[in-house]
Amino acid sequence: MIVNKSGLSESGMSLVETLIALFLFAGVIVSLLTYQQTLTESFYTKQKQQQAWRIGFQLLDSYPDSLSGIIPDNWQARVNVVRHLEDCKVVEVSVKPDIGQMISLVRLIC
Repeated sequence: MIVNKSGLSESGMSLVETLIALFLFAGVIVSLLTYQQTLTESFYTKQKQQQAWRIGFQLLDSYPDSLSGIIPDNWQARVNVVRHLEDCKVVEVSVKPDIGQMISLVRLIC
């Protein structure tokens, strides 16, 4: 405690209190940065999944034409056709993005 000329006491933060506050602040900042990174990765994965659905629908809509130019590098796409009854076909399109899960779409074409 410090006493000034007028006799009033002044008190400040000690070094230990300052270090504790600094470590708490650093912990909060690191936690917020980790949370932000998780949100960014999640958004990126969801964006890739939406793009995979879009490409899958484009492949189904363009069948029997091939749209291999719309498939990005490092992605996998497969079109499987099975005869159903006499004049119908079941067309299955699978798209696997570089990040995320494979999506599958099926359409009956008569």
